[in-house]
Amino acid sequence: MIKKRKTAILLCFVCTVLMTGCAGKVDKGIEHLEKKEYKEAIKSFDKAIDGGEQVAEAYHGQGIAYWELKEYDKAKEAMLNYLKEKGKPTATVYQIFGDCEMKSGNYEEALSYYLKGMSSDGLNEKQLQEMSYNEIVAYEKLNDWSSAKAKISAYVEKYPDDEKAKKEAEFLETR
Repeated sequence: MIKKRKTAILLCFVCTVLMTGCAGKVDKGIEHLEKKEYKEAIKSFDKAIDGGEQVAEAYHGQGIAYWELKEYDKAKEAMLNYLKEKGKPTATVYQIFGDCEMKSGNYEEALSYYLKGMSSDGLNEKQLQEMSYNEIVAYEKLNDWSSAKAKISAYVEKYPDDEKAKKEAEFLETR
């Protein structure tokens, strides 16, 4: 699921940049992201930021690159800068925030971001499914078994083909 999420996040970013007509250093950063050259992407985005070129999009790209490098604090910082630069708080942004917090062990914050993401503009069904599942995991990590059980029941009903969720539901029955 993480690999699909990475592809979806990158695709959303590329579409956003293409719609805004960016050129130059941000384009170079995107090329590096597509080639999985994350450190080079960060350098290109840094140059764009320093030069005042499509600053919001550059921070967004940095956030994705840092996330791919598992540098979650830097990914979150870049996304916060993206929002400060008038970037739109989309479902993708909240999903990255949630993932960063989850990986850092900040489960309450992760849960908060997933809930915001699930009610944000631009939410697609794939993101809804991923954030719904991660919401369940966050409740588990918080030892809130009753919330996790309630959410997994609704999740399995909505996504009956998700085998991982079925196993999770079986596990939660023992709690």
